[in-house]
Amino acid sequence: MDGNSSTAFTNGDGTIYGGSVPTTLTPSGGSLLLTSGLIGTSPVTVSPTRVKAVPAAGAVAARVSGSGVYVTGAAGVPVGFTVDGLAAGTAYRVTRGGSTVATATADASGLITFTDAPPVSTEVGYQISAVLP
Repeated sequence: MDGNSSTAFTNGDGTIYGGSVPTTLTPSGGSLLLTSGLIGTSPVTVSPTRVKAVPAAGAVAARVSGSGVYVTGAAGVPVGFTVDGLAAGTAYRVTRGGSTVATATADASGLITFTDAPPVSTEVGYQISAVLP
């Protein structure tokens, strides 16, 4: 990308794209706008993650890092999350700030869903971990 270019990625299902730049998510989908000011002029790879997030209203920014999903701008707004690629039949705990906000068992395709309303507009992290027997 040269110094005057930009590239946009969009989807209609709330997929969060990987990388250091957060994906903007609305009830109608997600978008990621990359400019040379954000990423420089070196090549970068953009890939969809296995996480989707859909706010009930407005817009939020989200990124995925390790086993965490980080959301900004959703104070009090319910956000529905879908996480794919997990072990089928395994129970998972979702925590926010060390407190459990959801538990779910991955279905036959390795997918869990949960909804939470972040209490603040600043970045909130969700950690997803298998529940040990």
